[in-house]
Amino acid sequence: MKKNLSGDIATGLLSPALRARFLELFSVASRKSVFAWREAALSRAQVLVLDASTGHIDLPHWPPCVIWVGEQPARWMRASTWVGRLPPDYTVADLIDMLDRAAVFLMDWKARQPQPAFVPVGAQALATGQGADATARYRLASWVALAAPFNGPSYLRALAMLAREAVTVAQLQEHGGLAPEQASALLVELRQRGVLRTQVAAVRPVGAPPTHPSGGAGQRRLVQRLTHWLRGAIRA
Repeated sequence: MKKNLSGDIATGLLSPALRARFLELFSVASRKSVFAWREAALSRAQVLVLDASTGHIDLPHWPPCVIWVGEQPARWMRASTWVGRLPPDYTVADLIDMLDRAAVFLMDWKARQPQPAFVPVGAQALATGQGADATARYRLASWVALAAPFNGPSYLRALAMLAREAVTVAQLQEHGGLAPEQASALLVELRQRGVLRTQVAAVRPVGAPPTHPSGGAGQRRLVQRLTHWLRGAIRA
């Protein structure tokens, strides 16, 4: 699946042995995360990977995210930085989970940076109170920061799903943990902001066997990872 979102991660401050192991697992984990991750120089990275061997550092501009490998992160780390911790014996699954936590944080962080004024497009059927098409699939064209009540944990999970792939209203309710009226209200809000894309399902001929979309298990794993992020970040 093509990923529309990407992120840069810097590993150059790790000790040589830890960096070699991290990059070995990263080569696999980066392909399975919600972001298309790539290694980059510290000057343009959104995620910095550190461990206890790094020692005290004082950066003029800290990335918004830090992944700490080892025990509790150092106290000298800037308090405003989001920090996630990997255990010393972390696995590929642990790293995928951590990259997804960082990805969801970054999507919201980027959306909250100063941007030019946004002019919403004209409202369509969804925004006029006609409700959502149960057979259609919906997807975010770009991430957007929403005010209350759309900035709670359930809505963040739903937004992450919509950013990852096109989903039906039923999938949004089931895996995002939204009530029907909440899912409809979210879609209306996104449509009014001009960031919602709709894919109308093709009509199946009478008597034709039903099709079963693939990727359900992968989607459930994504939602589980996002749930871990919402509960497991050390600090945000």
